[in-house]
Amino acid sequence: MSFFSKLFRRRKKEPTFEEIEQDLVRDESAYPVSASHAAVDGCEELIELARELEDARSEYRVVTAYLSDVEKLQELPDAEKKVLSETAEQVVKLTQDRSKLLNKEKKISDVVFREMEREEKRMPDVIERYAANEAYLATLERDMNYLESEKVQWEMYGEDYRDSTYRYRILLRALFSTAIAFVVIMLVLEFAFNLHLITLFVIMCAVLAIAGFFVYLKLMREEREIQQCDVNLNHAIKLLNKVRIKYVNIKNAVDYTGEKYHVRSSRELLKTWEDYQEAVRERARFAVNSQDLSFYSDKLLKLLRGYKLYDATVWISTPEALVDSREMVEVKHNMIVRRQKLRQRIEYGTDKIKEERKHIEKLLEKDPAGREEMENILKTIDKILGDT
Repeated sequence: MSFFSKLFRRRKKEPTFEEIEQDLVRDESAYPVSASHAAVDGCEELIELARELEDARSEYRVVTAYLSDVEKLQELPDAEKKVLSETAEQVVKLTQDRSKLLNKEKKISDVVFREMEREEKRMPDVIERYAANEAYLATLERDMNYLESEKVQWEMYGEDYRDSTYRYRILLRALFSTAIAFVVIMLVLEFAFNLHLITLFVIMCAVLAIAGFFVYLKLMREEREIQQCDVNLNHAIKLLNKVRIKYVNIKNAVDYTGEKYHVRSSRELLKTWEDYQEAVRERARFAVNSQDLSFYSDKLLKLLRGYKLYDATVWISTPEALVDSREMVEVKHNMIVRRQKLRQRIEYGTDKIKEERKHIEKLLEKDPAGREEMENILKTIDKILGDT
């Protein structure tokens, strides 16, 4: 809103034209039709013109008063002008700072701000614990992945060793069957054909026994490995279950904190906390700004009232004119132009009223019925308008 528009928001004095209209309505039945009615219509138009003229005069008086204020301020001694300018400059600066604070984009919503305000004392501990839980959760995830791989590895080792024992058992059965078949063949050859193959028998038995012994040892070793794999697998499963329980508990704590503060990580919560602290500082700056602005505005108003101005309060909302002489010159120029236009409007309205009065006088000469009442109305209008 411009300075000039603020000047003319002042209350205007309302004329008592309603009383005149009531008189017209009340007395209209006493007039004959024709010229009397035309005179009544003319009076109604005259009332409307008088209203517009009085509005223009009232506004003209206001503009003149403000123009007088401008001239008083321009004619102040330099020392007083300096004090006034310095005080107004503080008002301008503080108003600009206030506008920046009000127009600054919010980084945090009011809902989140209130939540942070309620938790302000414990928020640093919450953020620290949240970050620690996230780090521990990542560690548990790595442990779970490692134990899962260990579990799979021991399961694979167990399967390999079981396959080996299966093959060694088949081999051992084959050696045993071969030994029995060889004994039977040797006995048949010995007793049926009187072949003396005792040396070959001993050698073959020794070879089969040695082979069987080594296969048996290998089988025993594989079975021990299977047992060790089962032990390791059970141990890995137990550890994995423990880690999973811890993981679920920490994950629930992390998720709860995230949902409570509407964030997805401790970094985001830290950023929200920093935004909250910045918002608190901005509110503190705004409070200080409001106090300072109120102080300097009151000081400026007190100085202005000391010069007996028509309206000192209007300068509080437009202190720039008190700081920059060019602004004051512009204000003065605008008011002079405005007053000239109002003067033209008053002259035009006055001429129109005089013209309408002459017209009504002529009508009353043609039809003098009710002339006395009509003249009383015209005199009342003249009195209100100051003998137009």
